[in-house]
Amino acid sequence: MTMNQDKTPLTMNQNSHYCSSETIRVSDAITLEMVQQSIAGDLFDLIQRNQLRLSRFLAWPKKVESLEDTRDFIQTQSADHHRGVGKTYAIIIQGRDFGILSFNAIDSANQTTTIGYWIDGSLEGKGVVSATQEVNAGILVEDAAFKAATPSF
Repeated sequence: MTMNQDKTPLTMNQNSHYCSSETIRVSDAITLEMVQQSIAGDLFDLIQRNQLRLSRFLAWPKKVESLEDTRDFIQTQSADHHRGVGKTYAIIIQGRDFGILSFNAIDSANQTTTIGYWIDGSLEGKGVVSATQEVNAGILVEDAAFKAATPSF
């Protein structure tokens, strides 16, 4: 079960998934939105708040030193999205950015991709990532059937 920060349930209607290439409705409270420059400031702040924790598992957080680094990331991810080789979504909960879910190195010829994600430490263990994983297959099927999607951390 997915929980709000105050540990009340985030309602999940199994038939409520809405999917377009820009926005995916996961539940009444959670959406995935293609990363855009308009969230650069919030995303940078989120990365900075979680930098030490994320750096234990990932190499890139230490390299995010400025808002410009985040803007460059968003620009690269947007270009990959439009070329069909990657999709990167902000995890939005009740209107606020709380993490990233991405499909990296989409290989349409071999029908494979890797899935990467991270979430704000305050929401770790509360079912948010699990809720987003339930719609991953739908995101991939929208464009093509994939043989394998390998999670990466």
